[in-house]
Amino acid sequence: LNRMCNLSGVGAVIKAEKIPISNAAKDLNAALNDGEDFELLFTLEPGEYEKLISSWDLPLQITKIGTITKEKQMKIKMPDGNIEILKTSGYDHLNNS
Repeated sequence: LNRMCNLSGVGAVIKAEKIPISNAAKDLNAALNDGEDFELLFTLEPGEYEKLISSWDLPLQITKIGTITKEKQMKIKMPDGNIEILKTSGYDHLNNS
């Protein structure tokens, strides 16, 4: 998400409780930063999510995790309602340096 936002010149606010966490990831930090537990991530124009969900008939679940913002900053909304700056970390598979 950080890479997508940086390249698009936007930011995002994601909801912590919406992040899919596998048994292997075990917690939110691992789900956000570990390098071997993958999910497909994509964005849609506002209003397109409902159209997609209403026509989706595959067993794979789609989860709306947040919103793209004009502010060029990554944030996470915690279950208690607090919004924090999302610090990205973890292995970058696409960086050759």
